[in-house]
Amino acid sequence: MSGQMRGIYTIPPVVYHDDLTVDCEGTRRAVRFCLDCGSHGIVMPVYASEYFVLSAPERKAVLEAAVAEVDGAVPVVAGVSAGYVAEAVDLARHAEANGADAVIAAPPHIVKVSFAELRDYYRQINDAIHIPIFIQNLFPPLGMPMSVDYMLDLVNTMENVRYIKEETARSQFIISELSGYMKNTPGCRLEGVMAGNGARNLVFEYMRGACGTMPPAQFADLAVAVWDVLESGDIKKAMELHSRCLPAFIYGGTYGVGCYKYILTRRGLDINPVCRPANWPQLDIQAKWELDRILDLVDPLMKVRY
Repeated sequence: MSGQMRGIYTIPPVVYHDDLTVDCEGTRRAVRFCLDCGSHGIVMPVYASEYFVLSAPERKAVLEAAVAEVDGAVPVVAGVSAGYVAEAVDLARHAEANGADAVIAAPPHIVKVSFAELRDYYRQINDAIHIPIFIQNLFPPLGMPMSVDYMLDLVNTMENVRYIKEETARSQFIISELSGYMKNTPGCRLEGVMAGNGARNLVFEYMRGACGTMPPAQFADLAVAVWDVLESGDIKKAMELHSRCLPAFIYGGTYGVGCYKYILTRRGLDINPVCRPANWPQLDIQAKWELDRILDLVDPLMKVRY
């Protein structure tokens, strides 16, 4: 693809059957929901897709299902994070061979590596493929926060490292630093910085120079609506719209991955809402009451209804 990857790059969930085997058709319906919401790209399988409880063959099958459903409509970014570099390399090669437009890799999350070992991890992924790589700078314990200088060194020494997804405790400041570097460095090899954190800071991240964000799927149409207003240049209107959507974005951060598919079923999507065991918070009566109020609040803003 040509041009900057930009906009709302949504993360669909991986869907399971009742026996917790992967349901690729259900997963494709979740991808279709994101496309119907107007998502500018698809990212999977990553944390919001429960990648850490999927086997490598399952991750490959999920990616193939996503690429097939997207059918070239928007870019697909494949999650290739792994506990060991050989698996990440294998997943990256598979992603490129099966039509992914880019890959995204966070540092190994089970056994922490040194920064020298992390450089080798990214170097081997870089050398294995020819499509863009997103470095995911993620909060601990899932991630291993990297400094701006460290990430820029990866960009400047590895030809395929072109994007950073920034979501550490200093994300606002880091987005500004990286965006400033891009603006002020002739021939800069960094093509963009995307944000995360469920679109909760989308307006301010945009104003600091983020080229997009990667939220989970359940309120993708709301994130797209805010983004479209931002791109029109009306920051005041975007802030007003974002403030109306913010309770919905906060809800996902409060109750975590375990609630994402349940919200999608409440929106009429025909998928099984179960997750594989990972000690997710269970939605109690109060949590479901909160969701009822949120859905009432944002109903006029939702683009997709099934």
